[in-house]
Amino acid sequence: MEQITMIADLSERGAGVAESTRRILDLFGPDYFNVIDYSKIYAHFPRIPLRRTIALWIFNHFKDKDLKGGNILSISPGIITDHNLLKLTKRSAVVVHDTYILHSQYPRDLGNWLAKRHILKDLKNLDDYSVVFVISDLTRKKLEESGLATANKIKVINWNIIPNEFQPLPKQKKDKAI
Repeated sequence: MEQITMIADLSERGAGVAESTRRILDLFGPDYFNVIDYSKIYAHFPRIPLRRTIALWIFNHFKDKDLKGGNILSISPGIITDHNLLKLTKRSAVVVHDTYILHSQYPRDLGNWLAKRHILKDLKNLDDYSVVFVISDLTRKKLEESGLATANKIKVINWNIIPNEFQPLPKQKKDKAI
């Protein structure tokens, strides 16, 4: 089995993409992945405006030697901001968790606006990846309908990584009208 370099942000605890990344690592084991955690750059970067954007730029411009000829998995859109990196790899994949960012009023300040810009740029270039993993049929449908990825590149996965407290509620029986 070939090793895959997983590019991830492990800075969050207990929620979101970082938590699903940890669960994926637990599921597949450390021998399967070489993890590049760009959040280490971000966490140790000075507290200045746009530090996440600057950290991503540093990460994307100095990791190309590590990724050349290998297999990479970006754990969410927006982490790989330079798609020229994808041309250096043998195979590349990205995990798209949802499509809310296409419809939301997410950016409230300049830093968030730039982060959203990176994510949207990556989403608009999904076909640059060898494979686009999605975690639900709804996300697959939204990507296909919006023309962001061709159907033959999209693979729906079920890693069983969603914690029990986020499972759908059981359907309740309807009360009979009196």
